Amino acid sequence: MGTNYQNKNYQQKRVPQFEIIFGALLVFLICLILLNSKLFAVKSVEIKGNQEIPSEDIILNAGLNSARNIFQINNDELRSLILQDYRVASVKINRQLPGKIIISIQERIPICLLSYLNNLLIIGDDGLVMGIQEEVEVVELPVVTGGRFKTVQYGEKVTNSEFQSVLGILRYSDDYLHQVISEIDLNKFRLYLNLPGYHRSVKVDLGSGERLEEKITNLRSILLSDDFTGKIEQIDLRVADLPTVITSRSLKK
Repeated sequence: MGTNYQNKNYQQKRVPQFEIIFGALLVFLICLILLNSKLFAVKSVEIKGNQEIPSEDIILNAGLNSARNIFQINNDELRSLILQDYRVASVKINRQLPGKIIISIQERIPICLLSYLNNLLIIGDDGLVMGIQEEVEVVELPVVTGGRFKTVQYGEKVTNSEFQSVLGILRYSDDYLHQVISEIDLNKFRLYLNLPGYHRSVKVDLGSGERLEEKITNLRSILLSDDFTGKIEQIDLRVADLPTVITSRSLKK
């Protein structure tokens, strides 16, 4: 009686173990089939959010092709590959069964050129060095000069405190100011504006990086004003509460 009870108990213990092993093998077999099935091969890739970056560049950087299975793709790895293109600020990856990958990106916007070691570095709106301007390229962006930078690395953000003031100036500027600011001189903390119909640049003295928002707001108001009898020669914004405008004589008719 005791022996039969022990055998029965032993068999009851073995059955669940067998079911667990069989279930694990079944799951493994299903996964293996899915990973090698042509049904789940990448058949299409949709790129969203790109305006300046060609979709082909994103797909090539991601290494996507029809030979890959949608279940074999690691989202983090795919994201890292795409972010190696510094024109891309952020990436989201979604899969749509059976074989579609949706890549949503946010582009990094070039905001200025930084003069550094006889090169013009293209800087993104978050301060990251995106690349070097080639001589054949025509990039109409403000040029930052006169800065004291120890090290500026490609693919890294410029953390210099002076340069944070540059980002502040451009952040508070509207589209029109972005078009007319030709240079930001950090040595004198001065802007140079190329205004329509003017034969030479207009100097704008900021004095320091303090109260930048007020100074840039004053500058925008001055440029929109019709109260001046002549062309603007120089604008002094060193005292934020008391902007000063120097103009030429009234234009001859």
